[in-house]
Amino acid sequence: MIEIDNVTKWFSEKQVLSGITEIIPDGECFTIIGPSGQGKSTLLRIIAMLDTPSSGGVLIDGNDVSHAPLELRRKLGMVFQQPVAFKESVYDNIALGLRYRGFRKDTIQYRVSTILEQIGLLGYENRKAPTLSGGEMQRVSLARVLVTEPDILLLDEPTANLDPVSVQVIESLISSYHKTGHTVLMSTHDLYQGQRLCDRIGAMMHGTFIQTGSPKDVFTRPISVEVANFIGVSNIFDGMIKGFDDESMMIQTEFGVLKGKKTSSCSQKRRSEFHIGERGAVSVRPEEIKIYSVNEKGNIQDNVFSGLIIAVAAYGLLTNVTLDLDGATLTAQLRWSEVADLDSSSRDHVFVHIPSHAVHFMSL
Repeated sequence: MIEIDNVTKWFSEKQVLSGITEIIPDGECFTIIGPSGQGKSTLLRIIAMLDTPSSGGVLIDGNDVSHAPLELRRKLGMVFQQPVAFKESVYDNIALGLRYRGFRKDTIQYRVSTILEQIGLLGYENRKAPTLSGGEMQRVSLARVLVTEPDILLLDEPTANLDPVSVQVIESLISSYHKTGHTVLMSTHDLYQGQRLCDRIGAMMHGTFIQTGSPKDVFTRPISVEVANFIGVSNIFDGMIKGFDDESMMIQTEFGVLKGKKTSSCSQKRRSEFHIGERGAVSVRPEEIKIYSVNEKGNIQDNVFSGLIIAVAAYGLLTNVTLDLDGATLTAQLRWSEVADLDSSSRDHVFVHIPSHAVHFMSL
């Protein structure tokens, strides 16, 4: 178990970490997300015993890392954003940690050959590591750590700027390693990667975790406008609580009244703590929004608004549809087929449905 206790870090007059406290249980995959310069790498380096906090501390299995014996240090392995390759063969790069630990030659050969196959570089044993591509070198960097089988794997932006094949290989290795019961702590700017790999996410801003939770909690119920903006919620509106019923809360927005489910609208405080007249912000993820032509509206009653399509833009396999709802701009994300199925004669005038479970109210 990793226990982070009120860790702060100053570099000269700049505070990089500000009172971080978090517990990461054994066997968990915990992903740190956040803008650049928020302290993600610094926190990982402190846990890896490559740096020291200005105040506070880190315990691993009850041991203070500032006085960690060699045995504890060998329980950790870290992979950096920039691939680290020594001017030796691929084989010697991967075998390095095993040799320092005194493994037998036949054991080293078996482990290195096994992991070379896993990273897709079997047959590269005699290649000089610095001659590899960036993605291949990062695979070697990860293999050099994994071959020693650390209890805790630390990863600092492990797939930044890599080719898709290398990203897939590295993610597969990380996922497999986590599934064997090892603890994984990583930082990433790839939000979808964090969702794919982790059990919990910590959103780090201003040198501390301002929200932690499951991927679903963080990505559908951001605690603040700042988090919502970072995770890509394009629809954020001013809102005021207008009323409640047994299951819902009604929120006045600039384009009408939105009904939101209690369970999806109250992430950072209990329903009883909200009050009528409270002002805040409303977020709606674009993929939750449905668009219907005039003839397809059917019997949907709640959260249906009349709108105009003002722009359509393809983003990979999805399409962003920008709408005007009584002067407010809303973005929906649809599949190509859904856009094509809209009645071409009424694409300018459509009905927009915002499901109540997708309405999330954030206090300011």
